[in-house]
Amino acid sequence: MEKKTQGIDEPKRTRRGLRLSTRLSVVLMFFCLQIQANGFSQHTRVSLNLGKVSVKQLFLEIEKVTDLAFVYNTNDIDRLEKVD
Repeated sequence: MEKKTQGIDEPKRTRRGLRLSTRLSVVLMFFCLQIQANGFSQHTRVSLNLGKVSVKQLFLEIEKVTDLAFVYNTNDIDRLEKVD
């Protein structure tokens, strides 16, 4: 009785099928995430009446009134000019 080492003697069809199913899974997951992101962002409207404020303060105000969250590098945001 000969013991096979896992992965070495696999037929090419099995490996090819595994690669194909992995690629399809990744594409399908990406597609679903894109649909969800596009659907949410197009229906959110925000009206704010702010004077000259920093971008950081603007993001905080938007986060207060919506379910949106911003991810940013603080050092990069602090370098930006105030917005109106």
